Amino acid sequence: MEGINNKGRVKVLDSATDDGAEADYTLDGQVVSITYTTGRNDKGTTYSAKINYQLKVTRISDNEIIANKTFEATSSTLFSTFYTKLDAVNSAVDFIDAQIPDFVDEVFKSYGTVIEVAEVKKDAAKKVYISLGSEDGILKGQKLDVRVEKTIGGRTINKVIGEIKVESVEGADISLCKVTKEGKEIQKAMLETPDAVTVVTKVNTNIFGL
Repeated sequence: MEGINNKGRVKVLDSATDDGAEADYTLDGQVVSITYTTGRNDKGTTYSAKINYQLKVTRISDNEIIANKTFEATSSTLFSTFYTKLDAVNSAVDFIDAQIPDFVDEVFKSYGTVIEVAEVKKDAAKKVYISLGSEDGILKGQKLDVRVEKTIGGRTINKVIGEIKVESVEGADISLCKVTKEGKEIQKAMLETPDAVTVVTKVNTNIFGL
């Protein structure tokens, strides 16, 4: 709950303390299993822990399950050695904190538009302003896909044309972003069909796959 609330995009209400509060979704979580691996060194028995847990999000209006995902969190023994099961479990819980922001990005996406191009170099957009900010849970470093709405065969699609990364959150509904992919495509779209250029948050995958 703390990890989701810290993301700032959605607020989790505790059913035990927020009775009567209106909500749009229900969040069910359960620990599927906790397993331990033991070892030994010159100081005694060592432990590592693995937690398998599940998160399910259901939309209240139509009772549709919009996310049902199982995660695995393992205690980090790269820099630490754990001599009790509790210490090993606490380390695994810290790993859960790193997984939750991506879960929020995947399930509770924020949608906005490109307001204007802030910097151009050699016909390529280098920086842009978007219509998402602190009220949308946008943080520095957040990545977003840039899309263009097109109609093909009577169907409306949103084609991804580039990627941006939040450089600074300027207000409740505005952020300055650095263009990280396809600056020329973004600049072209903003010149030709600016009203059709939109953005959507994406998962910030790092080198560890988190």
